[in-house]
Amino acid sequence: MFIYIYNIKMENICRDNKLKFFKMLDGNIYDLRIADNHVEIASYYKINIKIKSLLKDYYQKIYVNNLKNIDSVSYAIYLISNQRYWEAHEVLENIWRNKNGIIKKTYQFIILLCVANIHKQRGHIETYYRVIKRAMKINTLDKIENIDIKLIKYKFSMDENYNIDVYFKQIM
Repeated sequence: MFIYIYNIKMENICRDNKLKFFKMLDGNIYDLRIADNHVEIASYYKINIKIKSLLKDYYQKIYVNNLKNIDSVSYAIYLISNQRYWEAHEVLENIWRNKNGIIKKTYQFIILLCVANIHKQRGHIETYYRVIKRAMKINTLDKIENIDIKLIKYKFSMDENYNIDVYFKQIM
């Protein structure tokens, strides 16, 4: 599986129609995620020339299997701060798998924030809110590594639409 990150802006309003259009051009495409400053296209295989020529702008190709060997919190922070939630979720799961107890629950909390934001990038706002509420119920440490979980929870309690990338940019 591949993720293509295009350095373009796109409105999330017609995301489902855009995804259908991209799937029509290339049957290997299975997801479209729209961030503030980039678009992510997920594909089972390398995308075809039609998509590349249509979007034209600079893109970065990530082979998802390469993420399975990364277990760096600082890299996950970098990814979250750049709204690359799918990749951050993969990297954090590598860390989460080897933890126990409240430490594992704390990483689960951060992973769920990533999952929620993946849904938001897909335009699935109701699912975003459900996942945020589920995450907020998890008993966590107040801090892990240099991530202030207590502050993040406070920010979400004040604003369910809080953009976690803003916080993660501050701690980079």
